[in-house]
Amino acid sequence: MANVLLLSAFLFIVFGISGVQLFKGILRNRCFAQGPGQTLALVDEERVCSKSSKYLWAGYSCGFGEVCTTYGNPNHGITSFDNILWAWLTVFQIITLEGWTPIMYDVMDATSGWSMLYFIILIGLGAFFLINLAVGIVAEVYDQVQDEDEKEEDENAEDEREGAMDLY
Repeated sequence: MANVLLLSAFLFIVFGISGVQLFKGILRNRCFAQGPGQTLALVDEERVCSKSSKYLWAGYSCGFGEVCTTYGNPNHGITSFDNILWAWLTVFQIITLEGWTPIMYDVMDATSGWSMLYFIILIGLGAFFLINLAVGIVAEVYDQVQDEDEKEEDENAEDEREGAMDLY
């Protein structure tokens, strides 16, 4: 069981640091329409935009007359890769497969479509391999405890029979 916990910690550390290095601050960008007098009006609070077009498979670009600027992280600021703690929380959410697709789509909109590789590898290793490994270890430990209990019951029953024979 200790090896599974060590492997889990290693996975969280590696993917947390990778997420911070690759995606720090990118989920804050939103499109704003430029109004008269240089005023900005938020176009869509849910849609993340890309400030960079250096990627071959570029993310979402704002429309004509709109500018991509910083607004805030999605999910009331909870979902982000801005620091290692938020990254670990986001990695945990992805591994549990609870709402991981909006995170992936937001990251793809903010950077590139190639960022889906991060999520595919994380889900393959975390959600499928690591979770099943942990469940397998728990089942194995349960079987060992059950076998030990059966041995104890057999020994107790044998002792009781010997004690009953001594009475006669």
